[in-house]
Amino acid sequence: MTLYKQMAILISVVLLIILTSIMILSFQNANEAVQENLYEDAKNTASSLSLSLGTAVGDESTMETMINANFDSGHYIRIALIDMEDKEIYERIAEQSKPDVPEWFLTSVNIDVPSATAQVSAGWNPLGILYVQSDPSSAYVQLYKTFRDLLISFSIIAFISLLILNFLLHIILKPLKSVQSQAEAILQNKFIMQDKIPFTTEFKDVVKGMNAMVKKVKEIFEKGNEALARNQELMYNDPVTKLFNRRYLMLKLPDILTLANERNGGMMFFVAFEGADIVNQKLGRQKADDFFKALGDTFLALSKKFDEHVVARVNGTEFTLILPNCDSDEGSEIARHLNISMRTLKESYTLEPDDCHLSIGLYRYSNNQSIPTLMTKTDHALAQAKIKDDDNTYLYDSDDDENAMGKEQWRLIIEDALRNDYFDLTFWPVLDTASHQTNQKVLTFSIHDPANNKYSYGSFISQAISLGRITNMYLFALEKLFKNPPITYAKEYSIRLSSEFLRSPNTYNQLKKLFDIYTKHIDFSITFEISDSIILQNLELVRHFDVLFDTYGYKVGINQFTGASKDFNYLKDIRPHFIKADVAFLLDQTSESMNALQLMTDSLGIELIATGVREQNQLDKLLKMNIKTIQGMLAETLMKDNTE
Repeated sequence: MTLYKQMAILISVVLLIILTSIMILSFQNANEAVQENLYEDAKNTASSLSLSLGTAVGDESTMETMINANFDSGHYIRIALIDMEDKEIYERIAEQSKPDVPEWFLTSVNIDVPSATAQVSAGWNPLGILYVQSDPSSAYVQLYKTFRDLLISFSIIAFISLLILNFLLHIILKPLKSVQSQAEAILQNKFIMQDKIPFTTEFKDVVKGMNAMVKKVKEIFEKGNEALARNQELMYNDPVTKLFNRRYLMLKLPDILTLANERNGGMMFFVAFEGADIVNQKLGRQKADDFFKALGDTFLALSKKFDEHVVARVNGTEFTLILPNCDSDEGSEIARHLNISMRTLKESYTLEPDDCHLSIGLYRYSNNQSIPTLMTKTDHALAQAKIKDDDNTYLYDSDDDENAMGKEQWRLIIEDALRNDYFDLTFWPVLDTASHQTNQKVLTFSIHDPANNKYSYGSFISQAISLGRITNMYLFALEKLFKNPPITYAKEYSIRLSSEFLRSPNTYNQLKKLFDIYTKHIDFSITFEISDSIILQNLELVRHFDVLFDTYGYKVGINQFTGASKDFNYLKDIRPHFIKADVAFLLDQTSESMNALQLMTDSLGIELIATGVREQNQLDKLLKMNIKTIQGMLAETLMKDNTE
């Protein structure tokens, strides 16, 4: 229960007790006053009537007339004259009428009206005793009206008092709302400063303390951000062109070529710069560096339309461009633009046409190739480009056997699988090696038809994207998970989302409908994994989906983290549940880079998970870096050993 409710209830109860007590006392005083008035009226009547009866000098008919006159003109239930020997001389008794008040009031309220007495004398000769008792009916009516007025008055007073109390409590406790919001934000790894300092001493101290804590966390994050960005630049960026270097390229290639990659292959460029010595001689070192920087910017500009592209300077005169999902025609067109840009660049630096040129080797790779095959065939393409007389560009196109089927065949397979539910859900364990417990299960799916044809995720996902079925497939898999969780139950599942799925115009509304139907009926959580490069290139889109996921209690995770950004402040915006990075990337980091990365993740409550862990010696090295959660072949092996 909130502090506001506790204080409101306590003060309201006290206030109502006080008002009720005052009302009861006021009513009791009114009751006593009414009874006193009835007695005084009877007493005055008895006194005046006894004097009048004395003038009758014992004439009973005269006394009866006087008694009748008083009885008929007043509100009495009994007037009686008794002689000195207790014999009744005359008595008038009225029929008891029921007052016009509710029955419960008559039962609850008792009006006791005693008889007033007076001696009747004729001179010094006593004639008898006169008894007068007032009728309480009018008193009940008057008292009920008083009770009703008191109840209305005190109800109005209580209502107004409670309104004032509510208003005052809101004013007094308003700073507490801000404190609560700030505390809830901190629990969600949102670090916000509170500018308005409350005037209440206790609240003021709490706000100042929380602001100081948030400021320290922000400073820790910023220091980690600066250190990691600086170390990543030193480790993975060419100092002249600011492109990635060979070291980064070799770390990134496994992600690009993984079978789970949804890209339908792509183009790899090996670009050799011929004539570097002449350029350095003519331009000087500083201008030559500017020339290479401008050339690198050209590579980036022509590559930016391709998600998860990589542009690297392999050595002083060779560059590599990897453009996922780029076909041969697009690759050839980019090579043509590279040559045009090179000519323009030479003219701007007043270089002769023959001073330098580019040799461009292009290789169309598929997503099931090994790194050695990729490098060998791209080297061959570059070698062929260098020896060509008529042109400086050579295209080497691979044969993708697994994807040799035509688009129409794939369309039939995919639509048949969606229509008849030929999808098999597969789960990879994420293992906490400290507790030997499964932290989460990573969801992927494959197609398995009645004819026992099996198609892996990597073989059909690019076709699903090109056929516009990517949203249907992901939603189908999610709904299947919602309806029928696996027998080997887990508290948390994760699923990797592609950029095409996020960009589809129907995805947001379809996901919302799915969440509306199933979220209340499941008892496990889901984390939606998005690659680091997709987030960097589509930050606003990811924020949009992050709000949707957060609304339904789901989370966002980052996978394929390679530290490619120059600024990691986006982590504060996304607040990922975890960051997954390949074990090769993590083990390649210097101690300074790892300290900076862990400083940021710890400050934001982000779990660091190593993927692709295959060997025990890799795990041993990770444990020394305080990374205990892993995903990969070793995690599956350890899980089997624990089960056995």
